[in-house]
Amino acid sequence: MSKTLIFIVTLSIITAMFISLRYNRLISNSIDISEKTLEIRSNNNNVGGSATSGKLFNGNKIQSFLLTKKFNTIDHTKEITIIEPYHDSLLCEKWSVVTTIFEPSDAVKKQALLPDWCLVVVGDKKGPISYDIQTEANSYMFLNSSLQGTMGKHFPLVDVLPWNHFGRKNVGYLFAILHGAKAIWDFDDDNGLISNDLMLKVPSVSTNRKWRYRRNKRHLLLTDEIVNNNNNNTLNGTISISHNDNVMSSYEVIECYVETKSFNPYPLMGAPHLPSWPRGFPLSHIKNNHSYSTTISKLPSKSIGIIQSLANHDPDVDAIYRLTQPIPFDFPSSGKPVVVPINSYSPYNAQATLHTYDALWSLLLPVTVHGRVSDIWRGYITQRLFKDIGLRLVFSPSTVIQDRNVHNYLADFNSENDLYERSLKLIEQLDEWQLLCKDLPGRIEELWILMYEHGYLKLDDVIMVQAWLSSLLSAGYKFPNIINKNV
Repeated sequence: MSKTLIFIVTLSIITAMFISLRYNRLISNSIDISEKTLEIRSNNNNVGGSATSGKLFNGNKIQSFLLTKKFNTIDHTKEITIIEPYHDSLLCEKWSVVTTIFEPSDAVKKQALLPDWCLVVVGDKKGPISYDIQTEANSYMFLNSSLQGTMGKHFPLVDVLPWNHFGRKNVGYLFAILHGAKAIWDFDDDNGLISNDLMLKVPSVSTNRKWRYRRNKRHLLLTDEIVNNNNNNTLNGTISISHNDNVMSSYEVIECYVETKSFNPYPLMGAPHLPSWPRGFPLSHIKNNHSYSTTISKLPSKSIGIIQSLANHDPDVDAIYRLTQPIPFDFPSSGKPVVVPINSYSPYNAQATLHTYDALWSLLLPVTVHGRVSDIWRGYITQRLFKDIGLRLVFSPSTVIQDRNVHNYLADFNSENDLYERSLKLIEQLDEWQLLCKDLPGRIEELWILMYEHGYLKLDDVIMVQAWLSSLLSAGYKFPNIINKNV
Protein backbone atom coordinates (compact mmCIF):
# COMPACT_ATOMS: atom_id res chain seq x y z
CA MET A 1 0.00 0.00 0.00
CA SER A 2 1.47 3.34 -1.03
CA LYS A 3 2.11 6.16 1.44
CA THR A 4 -0.50 8.29 -0.36
CA LEU A 5 -3.19 5.67 0.09
CA ILE A 6 -2.28 5.23 3.79
CA PHE A 7 -2.57 8.99 4.31
CA ILE A 8 -6.01 9.13 2.63
CA VAL A 9 -7.36 6.25 4.69
CA THR A 10 -6.00 7.71 7.93
CA LEU A 11 -7.48 11.13 7.13
CA SER A 12 -10.86 9.56 6.37
CA ILE A 13 -10.90 7.73 9.70
CA ILE A 14 -9.99 10.93 11.65
CA THR A 15 -12.69 12.90 9.79
CA ALA A 16 -15.33 10.27 10.55
CA MET A 17 -14.36 10.25 14.23
CA PHE A 18 -14.55 14.07 14.40
CA ILE A 19 -18.01 14.13 12.77
CA SER A 20 -19.20 11.45 15.17
CA LEU A 21 -17.93 13.35 18.21
CA ARG A 22 -19.50 16.60 17.02
CA TYR A 23 -22.82 14.84 16.39
CA ASN A 24 -22.84 13.23 19.83
CA ARG A 25 -21.99 16.56 21.45
CA LEU A 26 -24.78 18.34 19.60
CA ILE A 27 -27.28 15.65 20.60
CA SER A 28 -26.08 15.88 24.21
CA ASN A 29 -26.30 19.67 24.24
CA SER A 30 -29.76 19.58 22.65
CA ILE A 31 -31.03 17.31 25.42
CA ASP A 32 -29.38 19.50 28.05
CA ILE A 33 -30.84 22.66 26.56
CA SER A 34 -34.32 21.19 26.24
CA GLU A 35 -34.29 20.10 29.89
CA LYS A 36 -33.28 23.56 31.07
CA THR A 37 -35.39 25.71 28.76
CA LEU A 38 -38.48 25.74 30.99
CA GLU A 39 -36.38 26.55 34.05
CA ILE A 40 -34.68 29.47 32.31
CA ARG A 41 -37.96 30.82 30.96
CA SER A 42 -39.73 30.52 34.29
CA ASN A 43 -36.98 31.91 36.52
CA ASN A 44 -35.19 34.36 34.24
CA ASN A 45 -33.41 35.59 37.37
CA ASN A 46 -30.72 37.63 35.71
CA VAL A 47 -32.20 39.02 32.53
CA GLY A 48 -35.23 40.69 31.10
CA GLY A 49 -36.40 42.05 27.77
CA SER A 50 -37.57 40.46 24.55
CA ALA A 51 -36.02 38.65 21.64
CA THR A 52 -36.20 41.78 19.49
CA SER A 53 -34.64 44.25 21.94
CA GLY A 54 -32.07 42.14 23.78
CA LYS A 55 -31.88 41.23 27.43
CA LEU A 56 -31.34 43.43 30.47
CA PHE A 57 -29.88 42.59 33.84
CA ASN A 58 -32.74 42.89 36.34
CA GLY A 59 -30.94 42.41 39.64
CA ASN A 60 -33.34 39.79 40.97
CA LYS A 61 -32.19 37.66 43.89
CA ILE A 62 -30.51 34.56 42.47
CA GLN A 63 -28.98 32.94 45.55
CA SER A 64 -28.95 33.03 49.35
CA PHE A 65 -26.09 33.54 51.76
CA LEU A 66 -25.94 30.34 53.81
CA LEU A 67 -22.82 30.99 55.88
CA THR A 68 -22.76 32.60 59.33
CA LYS A 69 -23.42 36.32 59.61
CA LYS A 70 -20.76 37.61 61.98
CA PHE A 71 -21.80 41.23 62.48
CA ASN A 72 -25.59 41.15 62.70
CA THR A 73 -25.59 41.58 66.49
CA ILE A 74 -24.40 44.59 68.43
CA ASP A 75 -21.98 42.54 70.59
CA HIS A 76 -19.78 41.42 67.69
CA THR A 77 -16.71 43.19 69.16
CA LYS A 78 -16.50 41.04 72.30
CA GLU A 79 -14.06 38.48 70.93
CA ILE A 80 -11.80 40.95 69.10
CA THR A 81 -8.11 40.93 70.09
CA ILE A 82 -6.43 44.32 69.70
CA ILE A 83 -3.17 44.13 67.72
CA GLU A 84 -0.33 46.60 68.28
CA PRO A 85 1.41 48.34 65.34
CA TYR A 86 4.43 46.55 63.92
CA HIS A 87 6.52 49.68 63.38
CA ASP A 88 6.26 52.39 66.05
CA SER A 89 8.49 54.70 64.00
CA LEU A 90 5.91 54.64 61.21
CA LEU A 91 2.98 56.03 63.19
CA CYS A 92 1.50 58.66 60.93
CA GLU A 93 -1.81 60.46 60.53
CA LYS A 94 -1.74 60.82 56.75
CA TRP A 95 -0.96 57.82 54.57
CA SER A 96 -0.72 57.26 50.82
CA VAL A 97 -1.45 53.71 49.63
CA VAL A 98 -0.56 52.16 46.28
CA THR A 99 -0.05 48.65 44.90
CA THR A 100 2.19 47.84 41.97
CA ILE A 101 4.09 45.06 40.22
CA PHE A 102 6.31 47.52 38.36
CA GLU A 103 9.49 49.41 39.22
CA PRO A 104 9.01 52.78 40.96
CA SER A 105 7.14 55.26 38.77
CA ASP A 106 7.50 59.04 38.81
CA ALA A 107 4.08 59.27 40.45
CA VAL A 108 5.16 57.09 43.38
CA LYS A 109 8.52 58.86 43.71
CA LYS A 110 6.79 62.23 43.91
CA GLN A 111 4.27 60.98 46.47
CA ALA A 112 7.08 59.55 48.62
CA LEU A 113 8.61 63.01 49.07
CA LEU A 114 5.37 64.77 50.00
CA PRO A 115 5.90 66.53 53.35
CA ASP A 116 3.88 65.27 56.34
CA TRP A 117 2.72 62.14 54.50
CA CYS A 118 3.74 58.52 54.90
CA LEU A 119 3.64 55.98 52.06
CA VAL A 120 2.96 52.25 51.95
CA VAL A 121 3.60 50.38 48.70
CA VAL A 122 2.01 46.93 48.47
CA GLY A 123 3.90 44.39 46.42
CA ASP A 124 2.87 41.03 45.01
CA LYS A 125 4.48 37.70 44.25
CA LYS A 126 5.11 38.54 40.59
CA GLY A 127 6.43 42.04 41.31
CA PRO A 128 9.81 43.31 42.54
CA ILE A 129 11.23 41.89 45.79
CA SER A 130 12.45 45.32 46.86
CA TYR A 131 11.26 48.81 46.03
CA ASP A 132 13.93 51.43 46.60
CA ILE A 133 12.82 55.06 46.50
CA GLN A 134 13.95 58.29 48.13
CA THR A 135 11.74 59.20 51.08
CA GLU A 136 11.67 61.24 54.24
CA ALA A 137 12.92 59.42 57.33
CA ASN A 138 10.41 57.05 58.96
CA SER A 139 7.75 57.64 56.34
CA TYR A 140 7.81 54.63 54.00
CA MET A 141 7.06 50.91 54.00
CA PHE A 142 7.23 48.38 51.17
CA LEU A 143 5.07 45.37 51.95
CA ASN A 144 6.58 42.47 50.03
CA SER A 145 4.97 39.04 50.09
CA SER A 146 6.97 38.00 53.17
CA LEU A 147 5.84 40.97 55.26
CA GLN A 148 2.26 40.43 54.14
CA GLY A 149 2.57 36.85 55.30
CA THR A 150 3.59 38.10 58.73
CA MET A 151 0.52 40.33 58.85
CA GLY A 152 -1.60 37.34 57.87
CA LYS A 153 -0.75 35.64 61.17
CA HIS A 154 -2.71 38.33 63.01
CA PHE A 155 -5.25 39.71 60.53
CA PRO A 156 -7.67 37.37 58.72
CA LEU A 157 -8.04 39.76 55.78
CA VAL A 158 -4.53 39.14 54.48
CA ASP A 159 -4.91 35.41 53.90
CA VAL A 160 -8.29 35.55 52.13
CA LEU A 161 -6.97 37.88 49.41
CA PRO A 162 -5.76 36.34 46.13
CA TRP A 163 -2.11 36.74 45.12
CA ASN A 164 -1.06 38.35 41.86
CA HIS A 165 -4.17 40.49 42.06
CA PHE A 166 -5.04 44.19 42.49
CA GLY A 167 -6.85 43.22 45.70
CA ARG A 168 -3.51 43.09 47.56
CA LYS A 169 -3.97 46.85 47.87
CA ASN A 170 -6.42 46.09 50.68
CA VAL A 171 -3.45 45.01 52.82
CA GLY A 172 -2.00 48.50 52.42
CA TYR A 173 -5.17 50.13 53.68
CA LEU A 174 -5.11 47.91 56.76
CA PHE A 175 -1.42 48.60 57.40
CA ALA A 176 -2.02 52.37 57.26
CA ILE A 177 -4.99 52.17 59.65
CA LEU A 178 -2.96 50.02 62.03
CA HIS A 179 -0.26 52.69 62.00
CA GLY A 180 -2.38 55.66 62.94
CA ALA A 181 -4.04 56.79 59.71
CA LYS A 182 -6.62 59.53 60.07
CA ALA A 183 -6.71 60.02 56.31
CA ILE A 184 -5.66 57.83 53.38
CA TRP A 185 -4.78 58.96 49.86
CA ASP A 186 -5.75 56.04 47.62
CA PHE A 187 -3.83 56.32 44.35
CA ASP A 188 -2.43 54.45 41.35
CA ASP A 189 1.19 54.41 40.24
CA ASP A 190 0.29 56.23 37.01
CA ASN A 191 -1.50 59.14 38.72
CA GLY A 192 1.11 61.72 39.74
CA LEU A 193 0.57 64.97 41.61
CA ILE A 194 0.61 68.05 39.40
CA SER A 195 2.53 69.75 42.23
CA ASN A 196 2.94 69.29 45.97
CA ASP A 197 0.98 72.49 46.54
CA LEU A 198 -2.09 70.92 44.90
CA MET A 199 -2.22 67.92 47.23
CA LEU A 200 -5.68 67.84 48.77
CA LYS A 201 -5.95 69.31 52.23
CA VAL A 202 -7.31 66.85 54.76
CA PRO A 203 -10.53 68.09 56.40
CA SER A 204 -10.59 68.08 60.21
CA VAL A 205 -7.02 66.87 60.79
CA SER A 206 -5.55 68.88 63.64
CA THR A 207 -2.85 71.48 63.01
CA ASN A 208 0.15 72.44 65.13
CA ARG A 209 -0.80 69.74 67.59
CA LYS A 210 1.29 66.83 68.73
CA TRP A 211 -0.12 63.36 68.68
CA ARG A 212 1.17 60.52 70.75
CA TYR A 213 0.66 56.82 70.70
CA ARG A 214 -0.06 55.37 74.13
CA ARG A 215 1.26 51.83 74.03
CA ASN A 216 -1.33 50.32 76.35
CA LYS A 217 -4.20 51.85 74.33
CA ARG A 218 -4.98 51.32 70.67
CA HIS A 219 -5.58 54.91 69.65
CA LEU A 220 -3.88 58.26 69.23
CA LEU A 221 -4.28 60.82 72.01
CA LEU A 222 -3.91 64.56 71.77
CA THR A 223 -1.05 65.85 73.90
CA ASP A 224 0.67 69.14 74.61
CA GLU A 225 4.03 67.51 75.31
CA ILE A 226 7.07 68.95 73.58
CA VAL A 227 8.38 66.74 70.78
CA ASN A 228 11.99 65.71 71.26
CA ASN A 229 13.42 65.01 67.82
CA ASN A 230 16.72 63.82 69.20
CA ASN A 231 15.46 60.69 70.92
CA ASN A 232 13.17 59.18 68.29
CA ASN A 233 10.20 61.13 69.67
CA THR A 234 9.96 58.82 72.66
CA LEU A 235 8.68 60.40 75.86
CA ASN A 236 7.36 58.40 78.78
CA GLY A 237 6.34 55.47 76.64
CA THR A 238 4.70 57.58 73.94
CA ILE A 239 5.52 58.35 70.33
CA SER A 240 4.72 61.84 69.09
CA ILE A 241 3.91 62.88 65.55
CA SER A 242 3.69 66.48 64.36
CA HIS A 243 1.88 67.91 61.36
CA ASN A 244 1.74 71.42 59.96
CA ASP A 245 -1.24 71.49 57.62
CA ASN A 246 -4.13 73.84 58.28
CA VAL A 247 -7.34 72.70 59.88
CA MET A 248 -10.36 73.12 57.65
CA SER A 249 -13.56 73.68 59.59
CA SER A 250 -15.55 73.91 56.36
CA TYR A 251 -15.13 73.22 52.67
CA GLU A 252 -16.52 75.61 50.05
CA VAL A 253 -18.33 73.60 47.39
CA ILE A 254 -20.80 73.84 44.57
CA GLU A 255 -24.05 72.20 45.62
CA CYS A 256 -26.62 71.32 42.99
CA TYR A 257 -30.07 69.85 42.83
CA VAL A 258 -30.98 66.95 40.54
CA GLU A 259 -33.99 64.71 40.21
CA THR A 260 -32.18 61.61 38.99
CA LYS A 261 -30.43 58.98 41.11
CA SER A 262 -27.24 59.36 39.05
CA PHE A 263 -25.10 62.50 39.02
CA ASN A 264 -22.43 63.30 36.42
CA PRO A 265 -19.95 65.89 37.77
CA TYR A 266 -17.83 66.20 34.61
CA PRO A 267 -19.93 68.78 32.68
CA LEU A 268 -20.32 70.95 35.77
CA MET A 269 -16.56 70.84 36.38
CA GLY A 270 -15.71 72.07 32.90
CA ALA A 271 -15.05 68.99 30.79
CA PRO A 272 -14.18 70.51 27.38
CA HIS A 273 -16.04 67.89 25.33
CA LEU A 274 -19.67 66.93 25.81
CA PRO A 275 -20.94 64.45 26.52
CA SER A 276 -18.24 63.43 29.02
CA TRP A 277 -18.81 61.05 31.88
CA PRO A 278 -16.82 59.13 34.50
CA ARG A 279 -16.23 55.39 34.26
CA GLY A 280 -19.14 53.58 35.86
CA PHE A 281 -21.77 56.21 35.06
CA PRO A 282 -24.99 54.62 33.75
CA LEU A 283 -24.89 54.71 29.95
CA SER A 284 -28.60 55.44 29.61
CA HIS A 285 -28.11 58.69 31.53
CA ILE A 286 -25.21 60.07 29.50
CA LYS A 287 -27.42 62.37 27.43
CA ASN A 288 -29.42 63.67 30.38
CA ASN A 289 -29.70 67.43 30.79
CA HIS A 290 -26.56 68.68 32.53
CA SER A 291 -27.85 72.18 33.32
CA TYR A 292 -28.14 71.99 37.08
CA SER A 293 -29.49 74.53 39.53
CA THR A 294 -26.45 75.30 41.68
CA THR A 295 -25.43 77.29 44.72
CA ILE A 296 -22.19 77.90 46.60
CA SER A 297 -22.26 76.54 50.14
CA LYS A 298 -19.87 75.72 52.97
CA LEU A 299 -19.82 72.04 53.81
CA PRO A 300 -18.72 71.24 57.39
CA SER A 301 -15.43 69.32 57.29
CA LYS A 302 -16.75 66.65 59.61
CA SER A 303 -19.39 65.73 57.01
CA ILE A 304 -16.84 65.05 54.25
CA GLY A 305 -16.10 61.36 53.87
CA ILE A 306 -14.32 61.18 50.52
CA ILE A 307 -12.79 63.67 48.09
CA GLN A 308 -12.28 62.38 44.56
CA SER A 309 -9.70 64.33 42.57
CA LEU A 310 -10.26 64.67 38.86
CA ALA A 311 -7.31 63.74 36.63
CA ASN A 312 -5.89 65.72 33.74
CA HIS A 313 -4.53 64.46 30.41
CA ASP A 314 -6.08 60.98 30.57
CA PRO A 315 -9.12 61.28 32.88
CA ASP A 316 -11.00 58.33 34.31
CA VAL A 317 -13.50 57.59 31.56
CA ASP A 318 -14.75 54.28 30.23
CA ALA A 319 -13.73 52.46 27.06
CA ILE A 320 -16.80 53.66 25.15
CA TYR A 321 -15.68 57.24 25.71
CA ARG A 322 -12.09 56.45 24.76
CA LEU A 323 -13.20 54.75 21.54
CA THR A 324 -15.61 57.49 20.45
CA GLN A 325 -14.68 60.84 22.03
CA PRO A 326 -11.65 63.18 22.07
CA ILE A 327 -8.87 62.33 24.51
CA PRO A 328 -6.56 63.47 26.11
CA PHE A 329 -8.10 66.52 27.75
CA ASP A 330 -7.72 68.64 30.89
CA PHE A 331 -10.25 70.09 33.30
CA PRO A 332 -10.07 73.81 34.14
CA SER A 333 -7.83 74.50 37.14
CA SER A 334 -10.00 77.36 38.41
CA GLY A 335 -13.12 75.40 39.26
CA LYS A 336 -14.60 74.78 42.68
CA PRO A 337 -15.20 71.40 44.30
CA VAL A 338 -18.61 69.85 43.70
CA VAL A 339 -20.51 67.86 46.32
CA VAL A 340 -22.65 64.99 45.10
CA PRO A 341 -26.36 65.60 45.84
CA ILE A 342 -27.59 63.71 48.89
CA ASN A 343 -30.08 61.55 46.99
CA SER A 344 -27.83 60.80 44.00
CA TYR A 345 -24.86 58.54 43.23
CA SER A 346 -21.66 59.23 41.30
CA PRO A 347 -18.95 56.75 40.40
CA TYR A 348 -15.52 57.41 41.90
CA ASN A 349 -12.30 55.45 41.65
CA ALA A 350 -9.24 54.12 43.50
CA GLN A 351 -6.82 56.21 41.44
CA ALA A 352 -6.72 59.58 43.23
CA THR A 353 -9.11 59.62 46.17
CA LEU A 354 -8.81 60.98 49.72
CA HIS A 355 -10.62 59.10 52.50
CA THR A 356 -11.13 60.79 55.87
CA TYR A 357 -11.11 58.81 59.13
CA ASP A 358 -14.85 58.15 59.32
CA ALA A 359 -14.71 56.69 55.80
CA LEU A 360 -11.64 54.45 56.16
CA TRP A 361 -13.91 51.40 56.50
CA SER A 362 -15.05 52.02 52.90
CA LEU A 363 -11.63 51.43 51.30
CA LEU A 364 -12.07 47.68 50.77
CA LEU A 365 -11.93 46.70 47.09
CA PRO A 366 -14.03 43.72 45.92
CA VAL A 367 -11.89 40.98 44.35
CA THR A 368 -14.40 38.77 42.50
CA VAL A 369 -15.08 41.32 39.76
CA HIS A 370 -12.67 42.88 37.27
CA GLY A 371 -10.44 45.71 38.44
CA ARG A 372 -12.26 48.08 36.09
CA VAL A 373 -15.46 47.31 38.01
CA SER A 374 -14.17 46.81 41.57
CA ASP A 375 -13.60 50.41 42.65
CA ILE A 376 -16.88 51.54 41.07
CA TRP A 377 -18.90 48.93 42.97
CA ARG A 378 -16.99 49.91 46.11
CA GLY A 379 -17.99 53.53 45.55
CA TYR A 380 -21.67 52.84 45.06
CA ILE A 381 -21.80 50.63 48.16
CA THR A 382 -20.08 53.39 50.15
CA GLN A 383 -22.48 56.12 49.06
CA ARG A 384 -25.46 54.04 50.15
CA LEU A 385 -23.93 53.69 53.63
CA PHE A 386 -22.93 57.36 53.74
CA LYS A 387 -26.64 58.14 53.92
CA ASP A 388 -26.77 56.24 57.22
CA ILE A 389 -23.84 58.07 58.84
CA GLY A 390 -24.23 61.57 57.39
CA LEU A 391 -21.13 61.74 55.16
CA ARG A 392 -20.78 63.28 51.70
CA LEU A 393 -18.74 62.64 48.55
CA VAL A 394 -16.93 65.62 46.99
CA PHE A 395 -15.23 65.95 43.59
CA SER A 396 -12.28 68.34 43.47
CA PRO A 397 -10.57 69.98 40.48
CA SER A 398 -7.62 68.04 39.14
CA THR A 399 -4.68 67.53 41.48
CA VAL A 400 -3.11 64.74 39.39
CA ILE A 401 -2.05 63.98 35.84
CA GLN A 402 -2.74 60.46 34.70
CA ASP A 403 0.04 59.12 32.49
CA ARG A 404 -1.93 55.97 31.89
CA ASN A 405 -0.19 52.62 31.73
CA VAL A 406 -0.64 50.85 28.39
CA HIS A 407 -4.21 49.60 27.89
CA ASN A 408 -6.09 48.03 24.99
CA TYR A 409 -9.38 49.91 24.69
CA LEU A 410 -11.30 46.91 23.38
CA ALA A 411 -9.99 44.81 26.25
CA ASP A 412 -11.09 47.57 28.62
CA PHE A 413 -14.51 47.53 26.96
CA ASN A 414 -14.82 43.82 27.60
CA SER A 415 -13.74 44.12 31.25
CA GLU A 416 -16.18 46.98 31.91
CA ASN A 417 -19.22 45.02 30.74
CA ASP A 418 -20.77 44.86 34.23
CA LEU A 419 -20.61 48.66 34.46
CA TYR A 420 -22.51 49.10 31.20
CA GLU A 421 -25.18 46.52 32.00
CA ARG A 422 -25.63 46.78 35.76
CA SER A 423 -24.71 50.19 37.19
CA LEU A 424 -28.14 51.78 36.74
CA LYS A 425 -29.94 48.80 38.28
CA LEU A 426 -27.48 48.78 41.18
CA ILE A 427 -28.14 52.45 41.92
CA GLU A 428 -31.87 51.81 41.90
CA GLN A 429 -31.59 48.81 44.20
CA LEU A 430 -29.24 50.47 46.67
CA ASP A 431 -32.00 52.90 47.55
CA GLU A 432 -34.61 50.15 47.68
CA TRP A 433 -32.77 47.79 50.01
CA GLN A 434 -33.64 48.30 53.67
CA LEU A 435 -30.74 47.68 56.07
CA LEU A 436 -31.82 46.47 59.51
CA CYS A 437 -28.62 46.16 61.57
CA LYS A 438 -28.15 48.68 64.36
CA ASP A 439 -24.50 49.58 63.77
CA LEU A 440 -22.25 50.24 60.79
CA PRO A 441 -20.23 46.97 60.73
CA GLY A 442 -23.51 45.06 60.65
CA ARG A 443 -24.88 47.17 57.80
CA ILE A 444 -21.67 46.81 55.81
CA GLU A 445 -21.90 43.03 56.06
CA GLU A 446 -25.62 43.17 55.30
CA LEU A 447 -25.13 45.24 52.15
CA TRP A 448 -22.29 43.09 50.80
CA ILE A 449 -24.48 40.01 51.32
CA LEU A 450 -27.24 41.68 49.29
CA MET A 451 -24.69 42.44 46.56
CA TYR A 452 -23.82 38.73 46.50
CA GLU A 453 -27.41 37.48 46.59
CA HIS A 454 -28.39 39.71 43.66
CA GLY A 455 -25.45 38.76 41.44
CA TYR A 456 -23.18 41.79 41.65
CA LEU A 457 -20.45 40.06 43.68
CA LYS A 458 -19.45 36.49 44.48
CA LEU A 459 -19.25 34.63 47.77
CA ASP A 460 -15.53 35.21 48.29
CA ASP A 461 -16.21 38.94 48.57
CA VAL A 462 -18.60 38.42 51.49
CA ILE A 463 -16.02 36.23 53.23
CA MET A 464 -13.46 38.94 52.57
CA VAL A 465 -15.59 41.78 53.98
CA GLN A 466 -16.13 39.77 57.16
CA ALA A 467 -12.36 39.36 57.47
CA TRP A 468 -11.92 43.08 56.76
CA LEU A 469 -14.33 44.11 59.49
CA SER A 470 -12.66 41.79 62.00
CA SER A 471 -9.24 43.11 61.01
CA LEU A 472 -10.34 46.74 61.35
CA LEU A 473 -11.62 46.09 64.86
CA SER A 474 -8.36 44.34 65.74
CA ALA A 475 -6.45 47.34 64.42
CA GLY A 476 -8.41 49.60 66.79
CA TYR A 477 -10.49 51.37 64.17
CA LYS A 478 -13.54 53.20 65.56
CA PHE A 479 -16.56 52.98 63.26
CA PRO A 480 -18.83 56.03 63.03
CA ASN A 481 -22.28 55.77 64.51
CA ILE A 482 -25.52 55.32 62.59
CA ILE A 483 -27.46 58.59 62.61
CA ASN A 484 -30.16 57.85 60.04
CA LYS A 485 -31.61 54.68 61.52
CA ASN A 486 -34.59 54.47 59.17
CA VAL A 487 -32.73 54.84 55.86
